[in-house]
Amino acid sequence: MAWKFEMEEDKESDASKTDSLRSKISKTPTIFSLCATFLLASTLSLATANYYSLFTHSFLAVSSPQFPSTDKFPEPQYSNCGDSPSEARKRNCSFDLLSFSWQTQECFDSEVINSFLAHPSRPWVYYTSPSANETVAPEVVAQGETVAYVTWEYHVVHCTYMWMQMHRAYAERGFIDSHVDSWAHTRHCQVVSLEKSFTPETVNVEGKLRYPECRRVNVGKPKDWPSDHETAFATMPPHVSR
Repeated sequence: MAWKFEMEEDKESDASKTDSLRSKISKTPTIFSLCATFLLASTLSLATANYYSLFTHSFLAVSSPQFPSTDKFPEPQYSNCGDSPSEARKRNCSFDLLSFSWQTQECFDSEVINSFLAHPSRPWVYYTSPSANETVAPEVVAQGETVAYVTWEYHVVHCTYMWMQMHRAYAERGFIDSHVDSWAHTRHCQVVSLEKSFTPETVNVEGKLRYPECRRVNVGKPKDWPSDHETAFATMPPHVSR
């Protein structure tokens, strides 16, 4: 009986051990699951961080402006076209009807100019005076030897194409002229674009002959570049004329 008891005692002990083992075994998958989940989450988090870093780097590399290298273009022979049509021709310059400027070949953007000239449904009209009583043939104005007057519409559209010209200068062409590059001209075109008191047909804009400087986009700043933000925005139009 004692032996049997002992055996029963042993059986009871074995059963207790078995229950304890079963308890441990039943808990083991939970621990493994938690560890696996933690490792999976960590792996996904690391992979996501690496992907985001790679994506951000790639996106910035694509979206960041790539200015033309200054080594891409040869040093120009002239930095301007002189101060007269005859001198400009000697320097192989071309007359820009978009800005009424004599431009060196580095700053003469024929694509933008031709696009501007083809913009209206009818050819742009040039006048001898603001009275608009007498016109001047476009081919005469294109010689770059005479002052002409144009409509307000010409002026507004001119500003939009000048911005295109500026953008192309920095993105593709590598050279920009001091007229379109001028901070004062950018402010001027802002006023023109916001002005509402003139009709498109109003002839009140004088096209003066200009001889701007031509410089590399990555060398120096415009001569009238503001020294600080307060100066830069001090003369911005406070309101739109009605």
